[in-house]
Amino acid sequence: MNTRHSRRLSRKSADQLLDTGTARPDTVPHRLASMLGAAAAAGHEHELAHAEMAKAAFQAEHLVPHPTLRNEPMIKSPLAKLLATKVLAVALAVTVTGGIALAATTGALTGHGPGRAGVRQSAHASAQASVSAQATMHHGQAGALSAAQLCRQVAARVARAERHAGATAGQAMSATQLDQALASPAAGSVLASPAFSSLLATAKSSTNVPDYCALLLQLPRLPLPAALAQLPGSLLAQLLVALPAPVLAQVLTSVSGQVLGQALTALPEQALAQVLTALPAQPLSQVVALLPVSALTQIFSQQPGAMVARVLGTLPTATLTHLPATALAKVPATVLAKLPTSVLAKLPVSVLEKLPTSVLAKLPVSVLEKLPVSVLEKLPAKVLEKLPASILAKLPASVLATLSPAVLAKLPVAVLAKLPGSVLAKLPASIVAKLPASLLKG
Repeated sequence: MNTRHSRRLSRKSADQLLDTGTARPDTVPHRLASMLGAAAAAGHEHELAHAEMAKAAFQAEHLVPHPTLRNEPMIKSPLAKLLATKVLAVALAVTVTGGIALAATTGALTGHGPGRAGVRQSAHASAQASVSAQATMHHGQAGALSAAQLCRQVAARVARAERHAGATAGQAMSATQLDQALASPAAGSVLASPAFSSLLATAKSSTNVPDYCALLLQLPRLPLPAALAQLPGSLLAQLLVALPAPVLAQVLTSVSGQVLGQALTALPEQALAQVLTALPAQPLSQVVALLPVSALTQIFSQQPGAMVARVLGTLPTATLTHLPATALAKVPATVLAKLPTSVLAKLPVSVLEKLPTSVLAKLPVSVLEKLPVSVLEKLPAKVLEKLPASILAKLPASVLATLSPAVLAKLPVAVLAKLPGSVLAKLPASIVAKLPASLLKG
């Protein structure tokens, strides 16, 4: 048998308790009266210190869809419903101002206050201060987390407005659904809400927010690819560096060459190096192939030699051979000289021509054959002797005279005829026998 008896509140006692924070002791349980009295009290200055954070947290929670409960309401009595509604209203207002939080931690859920009107005014002032503060919030770690949460709220509002699939209450949106919602023209209307003023302040305009949110949420696609370069360079650097390599590759290869060039050249030197280093070989090759000549030239001329060497070293032959000479011409020869021989062999002849002789001497014969005579004649004799007779025949007599007799013996008589007699005399007898006697007198 249940021996517990609940004392029911009259409507008059409930209204009096909520309006004034006091009631007759014989009509209201003591613990309920103490809690509602503390809730009705205005927040102190130190309690309001975190009002902005409480407001932002409330907005974040309020905007996230929750599943609708289908169970029958547990509160049956109309009077109980009225009291519960008022209690929730007061508790919500005090949560924004921080009064309940302080009272709960100190155990002092007691006291009296000016009533609900004062609480509402305090909550309204705190909410206005929160919106103003969000617009100037620094983009640090806490700011980034808050921004990511706000981005999801923007997408959720757009999805609910357009009734996108997956936008039902309580269900998380997939990457595709987030991208579709952020790309929607309705996002502009949603962003007009003061709740999202911090996003606009960070991205600098409502047009930039979709791509900013996509990068922040690490979505593989940009809602507005053409607007990527409009993001501030410093902000774009933070976002791109934080992306996983696969997502970074998808983002950079999904935009046009012009937008890509504008975005990468706007990055600080260190951030650009991090982005290029993070890309796998194939996406890096695609990025280089997409970049305009002006962007390539600027990147190669500003980046450290080690970074340029790394980029060139990962590119396939097809990409290297199509690199504009105007871009590679900006790369110092000292930088190119540090590249592996396998990479140098892929570079255009116009670039190889400016390399030091010591570097050219290490190249395979198949590459040396493509060099002009003006470059070949500067190479050491031991390097030239590896070249086929067809290439040696193009060299001047002064250069041929430095070659060994065994190499000269392979040259056509017409070529040998250019050499002085003193050189021809050193040739094998079988070769000398084919020469006109007049040549041997020289």
